[in-house]
Amino acid sequence: MPSHTLYPSLEALLQPATLAALTGSPVEAVTVEPFKTIDSLSGSRFLRVLLDGDPARAHVVKRIAHDRDWLMRATGDRIGRSALAWETGLYDDTPPEIDAVVVACSNDDAGGGRALLMRDIAPHLVPAGDAPISVAENDIFLGAMAALHATFWNQSARAAAELGFITPEQVYHAFSPETGRREAEGEDAIPKAIAAGWELLPELVGADVRSIVEPLLEDPRPLTTALAPYRVTVVHSDWKLGNLGIIRHTGAPPQVVLLDWDRVCAGQPGLDLGWYLAVNSARLPVSKEAVITGYRAHLEARLAQPLDDAWWQAQLELSLLGAFLQLGWPKLLGAASPDPSTAARERAELDWWTSWVLAGAARL
Repeated sequence: MPSHTLYPSLEALLQPATLAALTGSPVEAVTVEPFKTIDSLSGSRFLRVLLDGDPARAHVVKRIAHDRDWLMRATGDRIGRSALAWETGLYDDTPPEIDAVVVACSNDDAGGGRALLMRDIAPHLVPAGDAPISVAENDIFLGAMAALHATFWNQSARAAAELGFITPEQVYHAFSPETGRREAEGEDAIPKAIAAGWELLPELVGADVRSIVEPLLEDPRPLTTALAPYRVTVVHSDWKLGNLGIIRHTGAPPQVVLLDWDRVCAGQPGLDLGWYLAVNSARLPVSKEAVITGYRAHLEARLAQPLDDAWWQAQLELSLLGAFLQLGWPKLLGAASPDPSTAARERAELDWWTSWVLAGAARL
């Protein structure tokens, strides 16, 4: 299991000699300029790095710090967990189907910030927008997800909280009303939307669903306690399309780009699957049921054995309840849309998720 040591500073990381050693090619000059990315919604800062002015050798630096990142605050991340994944060698051990694109990491700023140096793979990322991805792309992503889980099957210690990684409780509490309340005076739009969405819960769901969701939003430990016997692997926790891309190699299988490992943890496969279904629902080319079936088939193929039906169903129902704790708020906002067609579509989406809330609650 490889491990790495953080470079002492971003300046040290971006020295020509350092970059030459990291990339395996001579570097005479380094050009750095700031830029913004549409899918960065938590407060991180970005730099574009050109080596000898060559766009083909472009890199990106992501600068993260607790003081300017609401999601790091929401998850109690004071060490930069996406850099921790590099330090502990987790990126090195991901399966060949996945490319985390992180080259090296450094300390950054006086407040415990970190900087991640990554290859610039922007041309390979899923384009922003509302258009559905293709059936083939969806299948590639599910296959890569299964490959990640199978690679770390029964190795959840690789992303254990004792090493500094996020806990399941923090994962399921990150998008709670508490986050909205704490960040209410900040400049970030997402925490405000979280608060606004959850305020609609009493209006848009039945008392049975509300009685389940409201206590778990404040304290998800009953859910994580119920899930604990099923914890079997390492999960990424943020398979949104904005973090995904596909690199197509000549004469080799496609490789999935997977960014933003700040919420990687020890958990059930349903955690990743549930988030993928919830956050990407508008762009999925097949039904959510087909996604679930497709992912299970990929996982069974990677493990070369069938999954126990009772185990699978239990962790799935609990995980989808957990996915609603994370992303129920945009479903509620959608169902309250003033546009009748949008509201009808999102009402059906909300109903699908609340049916799984009830199923999961029966296992608490």
